[in-house]
Amino acid sequence: SYKMEVYDAELNSFYHTANQLNWSQTEKFIKASQLFLGKPYALGALGEGPTGEFDQNPLYRTDQFDCETYVS
Repeated sequence: SYKMEVYDAELNSFYHTANQLNWSQTEKFIKASQLFLGKPYALGALGEGPTGEFDQNPLYRTDQFDCETYVS
């Protein structure tokens, strides 16, 4: 299930830390990538997948990822 409050809190914490520590763009990219270490790969994590009638799923999430995670 989609937990927007949880994902928003994680991303807000990430951006707060990045700003406080004045990370460079490279550091932000590396640290953001590390957020997904150990998280499951899921087909259609950012969309309904091949059987979806409409794309009603989130544009972002932090509990899983797919091949479009960096594109979004």
